[in-house]
Amino acid sequence: MNAPEFQEPFYLKAKRFNESLVLGREIRLEFDEEMADTYGRLLAYVYVADQMVNAALVEQGLAHAFFIGPKRRHNSRFIRLQNEAKQRRLGMWS
Repeated sequence: MNAPEFQEPFYLKAKRFNESLVLGREIRLEFDEEMADTYGRLLAYVYVADQMVNAALVEQGLAHAFFIGPKRRHNSRFIRLQNEAKQRRLGMWS
């Protein structure tokens, strides 16, 4: 997934939404085939209780599905959520 970076449209909204989900809460990381990319960035699905934070960001149009390498376990879910956000014109799809 790819979320807006500093000074890009929807950066602040995505940041605040992410913080509202995780700040001060215990998170759990779920890894797929690789734990890091070629730049050393951690690759994980982030959960607070049973809610996947990655999916929530895509669902709100505050991140988009971005896949590198082999098929991952949640790709189809991210694609479905992204298509729904586009149809509803949410976040970056508005």
